[in-house]
Amino acid sequence: NTNLILATLPLRHDKPELDEKLSYLNSEIEHLAESEDHVFILPLHLLPRHLYTSHGLHFNNKGKEKISLMIKEIFQNIKHKISNQHRDVIRSQVAYPNI
Repeated sequence: NTNLILATLPLRHDKPELDEKLSYLNSEIEHLAESEDHVFILPLHLLPRHLYTSHGLHFNNKGKEKISLMIKEIFQNIKHKISNQHRDVIRSQVAYPNI
C-alpha cells in the first residue's frame, strides 16, 4: 500500500472570517484519514499564530522549521509502522511456514 500524508488547511490570520469554513474542511480531511491505515495527517491548522508572518497568511521561518519537524515525525511513524508490519509478517511465516 502507498502511504499518503494529507495536510490540513492552515488558518488565515489575515482573514479570520474564513476560519469557520477552513475548520469544516479540516474536519472533513481528518475524517477521511480516520478510516485509512496508510493516511497520515499533517495538522497545519494547529500551528499557532506566532509561526506566521506579520500579515498572517504565510508561515515564517520558525513555522517552516516546525512543519519540517512535523513531516520528519510522520516519516518516522511510517517507518516504525512498516517495520512492525514486516516483523509481524516474519513472525507469521515462522509460526506457520507452510502457509
